[in-house]
Amino acid sequence: MPRAIRSLVHGTARRWSLVIALNAAGALSAFGCQLDDGDYHLDQDSGATSSRGGGSAASSTSGGKSQAGSGTARAGNGNSAGHSGGASGTGNVASGGEGGDGSVTPPDDYPAPSVDSMQPTSGAYGSSVTITGHGLGNASLAGFTLRVGNGAAYELTPKDKDLVTSWTDDQIVFRYPFPADGSVSLEAPRGEVVVGDFQPTWLPSREIEKAPAATALASIVSEPGHLMLLFDTTPLTLLDVGPDDVVEHGVTAPSLDPSSVRLYLDSARKVAGVGLSTDATPTLVALENEGGDLVGKATTIKTSASEVGVGGGRAGAAVWMRRTNGWYRARPGASGWTEDKGPTADPNPDAPNHAAGVSSDGSLYVAWSIDTGNFLDDMGAAEMQRMAPTAAKFAFATPGGSSVDDYVTGLSLRSRGDGLIVTTCGSDVDPFGLSGTDRYCFDALHAASGAHIFGVPVDQKSMAYAFTSERAVVSYCAGDQTWRIRTDADVETEPGAALGEPIVFPCPEAVALELDGGGDFVPVVRWAGKTYLLARNAAVTTP
Repeated sequence: MPRAIRSLVHGTARRWSLVIALNAAGALSAFGCQLDDGDYHLDQDSGATSSRGGGSAASSTSGGKSQAGSGTARAGNGNSAGHSGGASGTGNVASGGEGGDGSVTPPDDYPAPSVDSMQPTSGAYGSSVTITGHGLGNASLAGFTLRVGNGAAYELTPKDKDLVTSWTDDQIVFRYPFPADGSVSLEAPRGEVVVGDFQPTWLPSREIEKAPAATALASIVSEPGHLMLLFDTTPLTLLDVGPDDVVEHGVTAPSLDPSSVRLYLDSARKVAGVGLSTDATPTLVALENEGGDLVGKATTIKTSASEVGVGGGRAGAAVWMRRTNGWYRARPGASGWTEDKGPTADPNPDAPNHAAGVSSDGSLYVAWSIDTGNFLDDMGAAEMQRMAPTAAKFAFATPGGSSVDDYVTGLSLRSRGDGLIVTTCGSDVDPFGLSGTDRYCFDALHAASGAHIFGVPVDQKSMAYAFTSERAVVSYCAGDQTWRIRTDADVETEPGAALGEPIVFPCPEAVALELDGGGDFVPVVRWAGKTYLLARNAAVTTP
């Protein structure tokens, strides 16, 4: 909120009439209590929303992503798979009769269905597909069903509001939904006609039937074609998703804090892990690879620290601990985990919203909040300093994320694979007391190379992250309910345009995201109670 406006309001609010207050409230929007230009705004195509009121800062969520449903939209109920609130049933009536939703059967002279074209025949899930022809039906007529995908994965009617854009006698426009692929046909009272075939750019390459309905704590590409997934179950579940099958490995690690666990590749390039015990003074626990299973073994390193950061990925693993006399680092070696660095003085120990994080290469990041506003507008942002793996001191301070309006109310850093995620939460105070306070959070992604993505609205359901030392990648649900994957190389080509490659529509639940050896995406999503590994469709040539 603009600082000048708040000062004026606080000094004279009791003497203002309601009319004056409302006029000033309208003028406030001219000051732009939003993010800096170039960042996501709360109402842009990010799918994010914010909470109003006096509650604590909370993660934003994207709407319209219910996974409920049978997986097939049945003709007669108008509901597409995984959606609620579809049109009511068409009903079966005699010629000239009226259905339960007011639709009637076509008159005797209504033409049999015929199709001239369907365009496009390939593209991303969510593509707008147009069918032209005659006798295609409309919302006032009963008995017309569009069967989408092999095995009729979806059955749409003219009154479907989730996937059908328009439906007239001569044209049908709909968005092609996940996980359908292949044939499209139209069933009408006077016959059925094959419309065409649609090939999505991405397909479910495998249903991971062994995947539990739980959060994926960590993931890593262990070797070409193999994705390791660690799920938050009791005991922990470790799956090796390979090209031919899915193998479950055991995880034996009693008294281990699941939220602290990170997977990494050891010196033999085998999957290993590290985490913290649940003791009052946590101890480092090494998860050693024994025939593919992970076996927890306590180390001799007690954290004895006020802050602890754990990092792990393809570049290795590290744990940083802030003790009374500075920061200490522990890393795995030939003889196990040992402390190899410290004490290192914190560069700004008493700064507001102090936080720290670790990346898998052994770097330490320390961040805090700063005032980035001016006389006209209060704003705050994260600033941070990095100590590189072999450096003796911290580098100069750099921006940790986007500015937020009005104040930074929370700041956290966490490792993910070979990168770092900085979450900045803010609160935008309404000076007139008409609408309460906006509270929202944004993520910033940092790769070791310096590549970054700023201003990603936090949405726990649709977001997943992936890093290499050179790249930062994030998935999110755009405003049109398309699940996209964005990289640090994506740039805005037009104002407000959603960034990144469209992958799935409607937005699924993101389970994991990795990058393969060639740098391409390895996404895992959950849809209608099933977990899928996605892969590019070899039948579709993409530019």
